[in-house]
Amino acid sequence: MTIDPPLATLREQAGNLFAIETVDVTVAVTVDVTVRNVSVRFTRVSDPDRVLDDVCDLESKGVRGLHVPYWAAVWESAAGVVGHLLEHGRLDGRPDGTLDIESSERLNVLDLGCGMGLAGLLVATAKPDCRVTLVDYEAHALLLAQINCHAMRDRTSVRLCDWQTDDLAETFDLMVGSDVLYERDQWDFLDRFWKKHLRERGRLVLGEPMRPKADEFAAWSREHGWRVEEFGPRDQEGKRIRVFELQANV
Repeated sequence: MTIDPPLATLREQAGNLFAIETVDVTVAVTVDVTVRNVSVRFTRVSDPDRVLDDVCDLESKGVRGLHVPYWAAVWESAAGVVGHLLEHGRLDGRPDGTLDIESSERLNVLDLGCGMGLAGLLVATAKPDCRVTLVDYEAHALLLAQINCHAMRDRTSVRLCDWQTDDLAETFDLMVGSDVLYERDQWDFLDRFWKKHLRERGRLVLGEPMRPKADEFAAWSREHGWRVEEFGPRDQEGKRIRVFELQANV
């Protein structure tokens, strides 16, 4: 049996790598005229630009195989996705036409490209009886995600995953992605990963900050066998976030 490190140990490890801070994050939505708030304590990198500068410095010294640390920024898309899920009853099992989820077990959720884990943390907080898996291919990001979900580690898990190559050996009722469409050449890899890991009649929900290159995503998805709905844009912390919902044609 794997024993999770104490929270203090995880925070010390993160603090040795970069400056961190813990802030309050609240997603407020109106559901059937009732205002609903989901609030979390969220630990994040306090200076994302410094993390980027450090990577650039290492590259200038000849270090290879580094990735641009997109994970160090808190994408407004994460809060936008969860706000959408709450507003449209996607975590409640409420029937909603062709995009309804049917599962005899508790909701099994995947936060793909989770970064520091904001979307997964908000989902786990809003839906205490669900199970959330948070995955990313950046170990430093997952350290922060592990810190953020530590109090809910009985129903959350944090895993290293490369969507280009990895197989998680399970399927999910709901998959969320916060700003994962930024590179057009990743869409084919994402498409294969989604089709392998989404349960029949499951739902894929993606938040995206109105990047022009994603304007063609809905049409591209339909060509690849998905039913697609586009929502928004919605305002989230001064950013305009649109949401795509996908379900496989069956």
